[in-house]
Amino acid sequence: MTKEQKKITNNQNNRIRNRLVGLATLLLILALIAPWVLTDKSNLRSSTTPILQPNITEVEPYTDPLTPIDIPVDPTPTEPESKPYMIQLTALKNRQKIEELVALLRLNNYNVIVIPENPEPNQLIKLQVGPYAKKEQAEQVIINLNNLTKLKGFIVAN
Repeated sequence: MTKEQKKITNNQNNRIRNRLVGLATLLLILALIAPWVLTDKSNLRSSTTPILQPNITEVEPYTDPLTPIDIPVDPTPTEPESKPYMIQLTALKNRQKIEELVALLRLNNYNVIVIPENPEPNQLIKLQVGPYAKKEQAEQVIINLNNLTKLKGFIVAN
């Protein structure tokens, strides 16, 4: 091979190498940007309200003496009352995450109950939604909550 042929071969090799490096760079950039572009932003909601601060009010002790009340005993059996159904959405120790979920649920008109109301640090906090009179109602709400929060709640009877 002559010098001129080697030069042409080197030039072609450099051109191919440059194209491969460019292609690899382009693929890397696409891999980094694709998740951001393809993410469904319709489910993402930014919090426009501040995180709820606990409402602490002083309660005076009740000092009225108790008086016994005579309740007549009815020998006829009565229908057991149907207990309301609650949906326990989650139980977390992270108070901030619970407060964010409470704000999101209240923005979407859900009746939210946090148990206990004033938790200690590192105490498990239950987040419940409800009450619902029928179990079928609660099951339907579980589906809606799963779409909203991506959490799978379960039904508890109170």
